[in-house]
Amino acid sequence: MLCCRRLCGAAVLGGDARVEVKADPEGAPVPSGDGTLVAWKPDGGAVLHRACWDLVVTSTASKKRKRSCPETERFECRLVSSAQSTAEFHDGDAEIEAKATDIAVLLRSSRRSIAFTGAGISTSAGIGDYRGKDGKWTLEDRVQQPSSVAKDGRCDVAVAAGEAVEDEEVDYENLRPTYAHEALSLLVQRGFIAFVVTQNCDGLHGLSGIPKSLLAELHGNVFVEKCSRCGHLYERPFYTMNDEWSEYYEEWADSKRNPRCREPAGARRCSSCKLTHSTGRKCDSLTSHGKPCGGALEDTIINFGDKLSEAILSRAEEESEKSELIFCIGSTVSVTPASDLVNTRNGRRLVVCNRQRTPLDVRCGQLYRAPKSERSEMASASTSDTSTSAVSADAQLTPKTVGVRVFGDCDRLMRILLRKLLPEEEVLAWEAQQPDRMKTYSEQRVSERQS
Repeated sequence: MLCCRRLCGAAVLGGDARVEVKADPEGAPVPSGDGTLVAWKPDGGAVLHRACWDLVVTSTASKKRKRSCPETERFECRLVSSAQSTAEFHDGDAEIEAKATDIAVLLRSSRRSIAFTGAGISTSAGIGDYRGKDGKWTLEDRVQQPSSVAKDGRCDVAVAAGEAVEDEEVDYENLRPTYAHEALSLLVQRGFIAFVVTQNCDGLHGLSGIPKSLLAELHGNVFVEKCSRCGHLYERPFYTMNDEWSEYYEEWADSKRNPRCREPAGARRCSSCKLTHSTGRKCDSLTSHGKPCGGALEDTIINFGDKLSEAILSRAEEESEKSELIFCIGSTVSVTPASDLVNTRNGRRLVVCNRQRTPLDVRCGQLYRAPKSERSEMASASTSDTSTSAVSADAQLTPKTVGVRVFGDCDRLMRILLRKLLPEEEVLAWEAQQPDRMKTYSEQRVSERQS
């Protein structure tokens, strides 16, 4: 493809640093012709070299300060401004290679590292994100659809998975772990990652092999339901939410009045989110008297208005406090209280991989020189551990970053990072086993949803 900056027009190659944007024309036709800095597509989209995008942003910023700016230029200034908030950045190949080396150094030198994941790790599995140029919330904002829930970073709950199902028609049973999911599971097995905290409800981390004891699903799991009476948890091979019942209560919440049709028998409206968690199934766990409990089962999804599970959040907070490094993958780190877990307090190191900008980007660029004692430990490790051959001793003894900020796809980074941490032959053998792992995943899912 060609760079959309008119004064450039050179090819944007796969390994180039680039920016993908989509401006919001607010219903007006996108300007065409030579009078604009960018050759916008009819839908407001554009792909530019990263340096070219920086020039466009700088140029339009100076034009906005001029009172005599022509209308076409003023309109393009608004397009650029709207595109900036959802722009998706991609580092070039050489830059990602260098950053992967830095990340490998940090993972090796940190005594305890955890991962924090968001929607971006699952986009290549078939689930859309929320804040990207074509994200769910981005599109909603552009058409100004009314909503009964807040979408800013101040809310303390997750996106309702039921809403995602309705709008995006996600077929959860047919989702499979991405390369990044599987690579993260491998890093857990190898001891590089001690614990995983996720905002995702898709169940892909558990499916990839991460043990339940090392995983905190802050916003629930569409494959897990619990008894409202005894609290027994059921992990199912099928999607547990009752979409038909959910739609009834969503209509009620949106219209602010009780729908004319009859309320579903057996469903219960949640006092917190004003929707329903009822699945329609009953608990068959045996009581102390040897009889089935019979309590109503509910999904575990956190909707807007719901509070996070105290037990799960407390465990995540505990793991965050114990960690020396947090590896943030596919999240804009902007939904609280989940985002509060990602911080650089007490000298904690931070790695962020995402296509959009995050509030923590600046902190990832700080530098420090490791103390002599730490450098000695690293040098000793590099001679005693043969697997460190993927990262040179020289790289481990140079000043290293408190944080590393990678712009781009999670899968792309993880392919390179694995080769920095493990021998190439081991990675190739592991990649060759991927078809067998996919078969195993399929055996843990059913093809049809249960009623």
